[in-house]
Amino acid sequence: MICCAFFKDNQCVEPYLKHIYVAGLIWSRIYKKYYLKSVQRVLNSKNDLVLLAILYHDLGKLTTQYMKGDRKSFRHELVGAYLAYKTHGNNIGLYLALAVMLHHESGILGIYAGEKGEDFITLSTLKKVIYGANLEVYCDLTTDDPWYNKAKGIFRNEIDYINRELKNIDKREMYEIIKEIVIRSTVGESNKLLEIRTKAATLLYPLTLVDSISASFTRKEYSDNDSSTWVTNRALGIEGTRAEIPSKEELEDLLRKEGIIQ
Repeated sequence: MICCAFFKDNQCVEPYLKHIYVAGLIWSRIYKKYYLKSVQRVLNSKNDLVLLAILYHDLGKLTTQYMKGDRKSFRHELVGAYLAYKTHGNNIGLYLALAVMLHHESGILGIYAGEKGEDFITLSTLKKVIYGANLEVYCDLTTDDPWYNKAKGIFRNEIDYINRELKNIDKREMYEIIKEIVIRSTVGESNKLLEIRTKAATLLYPLTLVDSISASFTRKEYSDNDSSTWVTNRALGIEGTRAEIPSKEELEDLLRKEGIIQ
């Protein structure tokens, strides 16, 4: 079964690796030159952590729980955050995990806190969600996704590594890691918490930017309405003043040359 990033009427209309390939392409060819040095300086890393965040951000969509249609009460962000932290350690991994966990911030906060009458997401809620979910992965990124070769050109061997890790999700370990992420980012001295949140935000914005723009181009024909989010609209000047230097036409030219759009 194909690994899927976007379903329409329970049918897969966008493979997972197509989504992250397009997002990675937009980042690497368009926005990286504007943001990468700042991200590296703030996070004190020579690596392209935005590219890693793109790879991890939607991994939870490859679980059986998500595929079977539980896309509200089960937030896919938790899986990617867990694997990012587990794989990249408790320093850089923390900021990667927070960016992944919060790339749909209004969704995860609304469902796990707001709808339950809470001001914050409680650990008991997260534990119930994790232990109650079917976290078996229904596909193999290296054999079931037709975009594997193109995506590997951007993400290299990270795809093969994460494909193996997806098959070894441990619920107890996942809960303990998610709990650690939550506690580290919410409990402690205010100046330290501010530092953590600032570093996470340094990754969160470019991740959300390229994720939103990628989806606005590749899913438009499957949406009843304009699939652009306010992030895309503001970035490209679709509504009001353009907030980013690259224009919509520049992005369209890139995606047309790569055969993503007509």
